[in-house]
Amino acid sequence: MTELDNPKIQVMTQEGETITMFRDSGPEKLNYPRSCIPYKNMFLVADGGNNCIKVFNQSETFLYKFGKQGNQGGQFKLPHGMFLESSNNLLVCDINNHRVQQFSLDGRLTGKTITDLPRPIGIATAPDERILVASAAKKVYILK
Repeated sequence: MTELDNPKIQVMTQEGETITMFRDSGPEKLNYPRSCIPYKNMFLVADGGNNCIKVFNQSETFLYKFGKQGNQGGQFKLPHGMFLESSNNLLVCDINNHRVQQFSLDGRLTGKTITDLPRPIGIATAPDERILVASAAKKVYILK
């Protein structure tokens, strides 16, 4: 779980009990983390203030990051909501670039939306496997 304006990640049980809490204490400190996804023995964090995705292990150790500020493919202007597809593609809402980008788990850009999506902030899948993107403009877009 991430908290607004609090640069830490809190891992909780389904009942809401804290298991662990961590901050990136190295030179790559978290700045405005927006979302966190657990995957196997890793945590993927959308670091909005640093315009990148950071990856940590279960011991709370920083492993690697990808992305930087910009508007080219693989760059971000405030990454926010993330979703991990069943084929292990990471979809990231790139709010101020008005798009969703798709990455492999090692950080390679593998696709992006070609139509502007006004301020996408959240992403999820519907029961029929369509990908739904919530917009700060109070709309929901269907990607597939």
